[in-house]
Amino acid sequence: MNNNNNNGFSLLDLMVAVSIASILGAIGIINYSESSISLNKISVISDFDQDIRLAQLQSVNEGGRGILNIAANGESYSFGYDYLAYDAAAPITYDTLVFTTNLPEFITIASDVTIIFDSKGRLINEFGTYNSANITVYDHSSGSAQVFKTAVLSSSGVTTWN
Repeated sequence: MNNNNNNGFSLLDLMVAVSIASILGAIGIINYSESSISLNKISVISDFDQDIRLAQLQSVNEGGRGILNIAANGESYSFGYDYLAYDAAAPITYDTLVFTTNLPEFITIASDVTIIFDSKGRLINEFGTYNSANITVYDHSSGSAQVFKTAVLSSSGVTTWN
């Protein structure tokens, strides 16, 4: 009499199941990482637009010069007020810090000029002349800086993304 009861899994069955689960897990992690970076890039654009509007509005409300400084490494920016008296010869700095925004990992931002709003919410340079700014957002997720988006911030404070 042959009494062969096969109840359970063999070692081979278990190894195949673990291998399949590992492969599916690796694919999921890669897709999550790519999705996370894409969402961060889109979030930076939206957050920067909101912060520009806030800086412009607060400059009008305070009746002073609002300065948005982008950090040298591009990983953050801060906004503050510069009250009278203005000194065009001195470095452009704010007297009172209002907020600082840190950008997500692998994302940096740059501007060709310091972003200054006058008491009427217009973009000006350090001498009070109307100005515009070119903004660039970079993606460093591939190891080198890739331009993700560019924008022009007009003298009226409107940001146009390309």
